[in-house]
Formats: sequence, structure tokens, C-alpha cells
Amino acid sequence: MLQYSQKPAPKVLVAPLNWGLGHATRCIPLIRHLLAEGATVAIASEGKALKLLSLEFPQLKTLDLGGKELSYGNNQYFFLAMLTQFPKLVYNFLAEKKKIAHLQQQEKFDLIISDNRLGVRHSSASNVVISHQLHLIVPASLFFVKNINRYLLKKFDYCWIPDFAEENLSLSGKLSHPPLRKTTQNGSPFCHYLGSISRFERTDKAADEIDLLVVISGPEPQRSIFEKILLEQSNSFSGKIVLVRGLPDASTIPSNVPAHLHIKNHLKGSELSQYMQNAKVVISRSGYTTLMDAQALQCKQIIFVPTPGQSEQEYLGKYLAQQNIAPCFAQNDFDLATALREVKKYAGFAEQTYPKKDVLQQEVVDILRAVI
Repeated sequence: MLQYSQKPAPKVLVAPLNWGLGHATRCIPLIRHLLAEGATVAIASEGKALKLLSLEFPQLKTLDLGGKELSYGNNQYFFLAMLTQFPKLVYNFLAEKKKIAHLQQQEKFDLIISDNRLGVRHSSASNVVISHQLHLIVPASLFFVKNINRYLLKKFDYCWIPDFAEENLSLSGKLSHPPLRKTTQNGSPFCHYLGSISRFERTDKAADEIDLLVVISGPEPQRSIFEKILLEQSNSFSGKIVLVRGLPDASTIPSNVPAHLHIKNHLKGSELSQYMQNAKVVISRSGYTTLMDAQALQCKQIIFVPTPGQSEQEYLGKYLAQQNIAPCFAQNDFDLATALREVKKYAGFAEQTYPKKDVLQQEVVDILRAVI
């Protein structure tokens, strides 16, 4: 642990985007490192993301950033849906900037770490943004969105990229390569590659084997649509199925399901880690945090089903299929039997492929030293 001599421990705000649960879950190892180094940590978000982190860290102060809820549509025209809600996006961006300014006046954070919340920063603190989305994949007509994204990323003091610097090992491909060409005021690199970040670590702990684990996440209504598809097709599979709904705040579960299907609204990290390790096959979205978790747990057979219209997930699914890691299927014509046949042709996440060095821990130490 760092020694802060006569100075108080640094105050740190961690603020993940509330878009699915991936941004929140990949902040879990970050928060653990910060606490291990003696920092005073607060969490800012809203909705499911804030709920999940408050369950993981009940001792920490939580701050609700609110904001207008976005609707993501029930079709594949995701970017069109986003454009029609552009006023909401602008409102949320300006509102979180205003809330952070107010919070900073009250709390006086030394360090603000934002996971893809591009309005969460303040000139009186050191500001870090966590993002693998340096180069957004958008339709050609929306090229200006890519430029806005790069412009806002460069407003931060540092950009932490949860991916490997070596392009041949990259989990996100052209999303995070090449790095943004910028240095900090003292001449050090602006972009820092952290390797794969996951709250999970593979263990040899014995557990009951699961034939099929299904992890559903992401925005509505697509989350519910995918859940309905899988519930309807579960009768065609005779093995033990565990379906995790990704609803940490839900209190009821679907009824009248087959006996071999076990439904969980939400699992804590330690439980989900064991389920993923001991499942013969995993089905999930191709969200980036899920990819990092699957790599950390060395999942041997995993099937990706991107959220319809989310070009990043669609790109990542196809990219990993091209790397012979896992098959990718469209949600609208998903067939469980076909997917289970095809997954056997892929290599999965091999243990020897990726280095295990914990770059995040060293980055946390370095940034806390800088703000002391």
C-alpha cells in the first residue's frame, strides 16, 4: 500500500456508464486496486450499473447521476434510434457535467476516473477516461460522431485502454488501434494499454458442471427479446441450463419453465465466475467486458449473439469468429441447436495466448502517486 505521510488519502470518484452492465463490472477490479492502495473511493452512476456496484461495495458512498433514459428500439436501426434521441444525449452530457461540477465543489476529488462517461471530468482534478472505443464503428454518413468521440476523449488527462498493445493479441481490433496520437503536458503517453481487465480470475475450485450457461445483458427491449427466444428454444436442449437475466434489481422470475432450466435474475461476481468456468458452453452478448471476462476465465466454448444494431458488438463478434475463437450469430434468426453444433469448430480462449501481467495495478499506483 502507498504511504501518504501527513497528507490525507486521495479522494477518487469512479463513474461508469450505465449501458448494460459491462462498464460497471470492469470497474470492479479498478475499485479493488484503489482500495488496496488506501484511496477513499466514491461511485457515481445510475440505474443497474449503480445498483450492481453498490452490491459489490456496500461500504462505499454512491452518487446518482440520473439523466434521461434512452430507448434503443426493437429493430436493427440502432444509430437511427440514437440520432432521433440526440437531444437526450446532449441533455445527459451537459447534465452530468453540471452534476460533476457540483459534486466536485462539495467533495473535492483528487482523481476522477470515468468509464466512457465523456462528460465526467473537472479541471480541478486529474481526469482519466477508460475506453477501448478510440475509433467508433459507425455508418459513413455519421463520420462526425467519430470526430466528436475523439475530441471528447482528448479532453481527459489520460486514456486507459483495456486491451493489449500488441495488435496480434488485441481483443477489440481496430476499435483500440492505433492509439490516439497525443502526449500529456509532461510529455508522457496519453494512451496507456492495460491488457485485458476482468473482475474474474480462473481458479481450480470444484463446482457442479453446467451444460449450458446463458448470460443475457444490455438495454431493453432487446434484452427481453433475446430472453424470450432462449426460453422458447430451451425445450430442445436436454442438459442443465442456467440462464442469468442481468437484472440485479428484479424480484420475480419467469414461471412455467422446464425443470432443467434454472433462472437467476443476477449473480454476484464470485458466483458468475464459477458458473462460467464450469459451463461446457456459454452463450452471451459480444459486449467487450464479456470478452475480457471470457478470456480471463479461458472459456473453451462460447457463442456470441450481438445486440441487434449495436455495430460495436456486431464487429467484435465477427472479429472473434475470424480469429477462430468463437462463432457469432444474429439474434433475429438464432437457432440454439445450430449454434451448439457450430461452437465445437472453434478454439475458444486459449490460456497460452495472452499475457497475465496486471498492468492496471501499476497504473493505479502511478496515478495515485501523481495526485498525492
